[in-house]
Amino acid sequence: MSLEEWAFDVDESFRFFLQCSTPLAPAEQQKAIEVLGNKLGAIVSTATSSTGVEIDKAASVAVIRMASQDIRGWRIWLEQHSGSLQAIFLNDESLSYQQMSDFKALLELMGL
Repeated sequence: MSLEEWAFDVDESFRFFLQCSTPLAPAEQQKAIEVLGNKLGAIVSTATSSTGVEIDKAASVAVIRMASQDIRGWRIWLEQHSGSLQAIFLNDESLSYQQMSDFKALLELMGL
């Protein structure tokens, strides 16, 4: 399925966040903007990190590996970083429903 088809198939309020390991060339960025229009949330460029947290400050997006910290550690991290982020993505090969549920509950308890 192409980006054009994806953009057509989603609700008007849906936003795409495109992740790449190296920054896109200006022509590639422009193509994504043209195809997705206002459905493009951000182009996220993150490098692999041993800390379990990758942040693209320009896009205000974090990609986190849940297994790298316990829920208390994530609470502390969120207290320090949540104000500067528009989105947080969970990325983990063995992410369980319980971990996602716990993280969602943490966000709700913190009012995020």
